[in-house]
Amino acid sequence: MKIIYSQQPIPNRITKSIFLAGCTNRTENEGISWRLEAITFLENIGFDGTVFMPEYENTTLNTSDAFDYAAQIEWEDRCLAIADKVIFWLNRKLDVGRFGLTSNVEFGKWMNSGKVYLGYPPNADKINYLLHHAEKLNIKTFTDLKRMLIEVIDDLGDGAERLGTDVLVPLDVWNHQGFKNWHKGVYDCGNMINDIKIEYTKIVGTNILFFITVWADIYIRDENRNKSNEVVFIRSDISSCLLYKKDPLNILNSDIVLVREFRTPVNNITGKVWEIAGGSSFKDGLSPSEIITQEIKEELGIDIEPNRLVYHQARQLQATTLSHKSHLFYCEITDEELEYLISQKNIVKGDEISTERTYTEVVKLESILDTEVVDWANIGQIMSILMLNK
Repeated sequence: MKIIYSQQPIPNRITKSIFLAGCTNRTENEGISWRLEAITFLENIGFDGTVFMPEYENTTLNTSDAFDYAAQIEWEDRCLAIADKVIFWLNRKLDVGRFGLTSNVEFGKWMNSGKVYLGYPPNADKINYLLHHAEKLNIKTFTDLKRMLIEVIDDLGDGAERLGTDVLVPLDVWNHQGFKNWHKGVYDCGNMINDIKIEYTKIVGTNILFFITVWADIYIRDENRNKSNEVVFIRSDISSCLLYKKDPLNILNSDIVLVREFRTPVNNITGKVWEIAGGSSFKDGLSPSEIITQEIKEELGIDIEPNRLVYHQARQLQATTLSHKSHLFYCEITDEELEYLISQKNIVKGDEISTERTYTEVVKLESILDTEVVDWANIGQIMSILMLNK
């Protein structure tokens, strides 16, 4: 186990890490720090990761006038961002001056991250506000410090080795397939990440990491310069499929199958997104073809045999901000399938559990090009297939 004490340098190798956040003793009269007890326990059970310890190694953290608060705050902010797991132990006792006010701020900052655990002894003061938010966000809570540490170690598992700048990426982000794809792409073209910070993570369901916002300082090899004024939005790749019935005499008269659905960012005259069938999955190990087969069934209510799907290619949808790609398939449908899909126009499909409510639309290509409701990314996917098979 490697312990990184207050304001010590960040290591250049991390496999798994824990930040010990919570109330800090300000005087020696308050007894032994709970963090020392935690470290002793971690050593005894053989934890072999990194522990960020926001206290000095051999003395009580002195917050007198000579204490460099700015340096301490910067160090804690950096290490909280890096840590794979953050435990808050709030042994708050107002009558002895152990307030833990900083911990309230830190908990508020990181409670949406999906990597926080909240612990407190049964007699701790002023915990209810934090418990309320912990319950809403599915944060695990404990009244026993050792039990909490055991749970954290179990959740960490074997971790994952990160070296150099990569130690700045916490484990859940590092293991996210969308992040892996973006990270690999940076280095595959000869560039290099000099610095990186996870700005935001969106957790859905039972602690599922849906998308990530990342700031990075990247060295651009072929331009011999750095760029650090942009962020990237990362999610898993999606699978999309153009279902269509082509008019061989007039391509503009071809029938295109679209999914109509409400999405919050929509900005068109219908208030709904109109797009080809597609989506992603939270399940690990599914191939793009398996995903799109499921999406077609879910969004359009029709079964398309996988061997009918032709894979086109994968491209980004919006390369200036979104890192993920759409794996594009296509399939020309039969007259019978076309008739069925037209009949489903106002019948609700989708996955209500995930708030997805979809409607089937069969639209002529000419109409798609003449109105604004289909975005440029979808038009590009549609035309790339129709022009390929003209």
